[in-house]
Amino acid sequence: MTVEFMDAGKLRTRLVLEAPVRTPDGAGGHEVEWQTVGEFFAHVEPTGVSATVAGGAVRQELTHRVTLRQRSDIAPAMRLLRNGHAMRIETVSDLDGTGRYLVCGCTELEGWT
Repeated sequence: MTVEFMDAGKLRTRLVLEAPVRTPDGAGGHEVEWQTVGEFFAHVEPTGVSATVAGGAVRQELTHRVTLRQRSDIAPAMRLLRNGHAMRIETVSDLDGTGRYLVCGCTELEGWT
């Protein structure tokens, strides 16, 4: 695997990492609340956009590649918040196998919180 150069100066977007916490709702199901795990700076790059139509409404789905310093407390199903927008973490991988940086594949749904 080739070592990829990452300019640490690009890590300038402040993100909040949140984890889902499921609590019983008293009716046999559960409610999901989000608990802050940490804050850090990352590099966020948009990678794509798609639109779907359901019930006459158009819903946009934006995808992002988020690069951050290595951490052990990040996993798929968590989310990242940026300026009031939530991005669901879909994938987490080592940038180049050196253990210095992580790359997260994220999906931001318009209006999703």
